[in-house]
Amino acid sequence: MKKLLQLLLGFSFLIFGALSSTALAESSKSSILKSLEDLDSAANFLMQVADEKLVGDPGCKLTSAEAFKLLNSLHAKIDAKKSLFLAARKKEKAISDTSWAKNCEAQCNCGLYASTLEMLGFEQLGEADQKAYRQLSNLAMNQTSESLLACAKSRKNFCSSALLKQLKKETK
Repeated sequence: MKKLLQLLLGFSFLIFGALSSTALAESSKSSILKSLEDLDSAANFLMQVADEKLVGDPGCKLTSAEAFKLLNSLHAKIDAKKSLFLAARKKEKAISDTSWAKNCEAQCNCGLYASTLEMLGFEQLGEADQKAYRQLSNLAMNQTSESLLACAKSRKNFCSSALLKQLKKETK
């Protein structure tokens, strides 16, 4: 009886360990995606400043040239996060589950999602992934400059963000 109890205890440890590592992987993947979306939103904000659509206080008092410089630094971070996200997705062979991209128009992230799938190589994508890529690309191309500006303006805390401070420090 004691052996059976030890065996059951060991088995439940194994099950809970596996469940927690799955939950941890899911949590990690969502945090990577959230971080990626935040970086992309920051890139949109800086692009609006660089294009001189956001100036003065709403544009963090950045010049167009400063915004371009910060944007270049930010793109390296975005590419690194895309790679992390894709690695997590490939590991579970669930790339074609693009439910994470369903609100991309409202968040101005359709281009981000399309370019993330594109990193895999169009020929490497399955049929469902190719369809998702085409839909996301079309949504991104049809996004108006007004909607992109509205998304940038919604980033009210960007000027005081740790990300902006970090980018400024890195580009000095």
